[in-house]
Amino acid sequence: MDFKFSYHYNDYRNIKRTVYFQLSGTEYAIQIIQNLDFIDAVKIIDEGIMLSIAIQQVPEVVCALAQNNIAIYSIKIET
Repeated sequence: MDFKFSYHYNDYRNIKRTVYFQLSGTEYAIQIIQNLDFIDAVKIIDEGIMLSIAIQQVPEVVCALAQNNIAIYSIKIET
């Protein structure tokens, strides 16, 4: 497999990227995500949400959703 990324896997800069999470229970997920300190705004798109976050914050969002039993079907990071 050939993976091409526009960022380095050790990207600890605070550059925010647009990240789409396809979820179940979008309305409940928004309540959970808005409790995270680094979330500025949540945009609902189709069957998920779009956030502007740094790469290293993606796992924190995943953990918060998983702890509240919210299924994540896909994550897409816009480059």
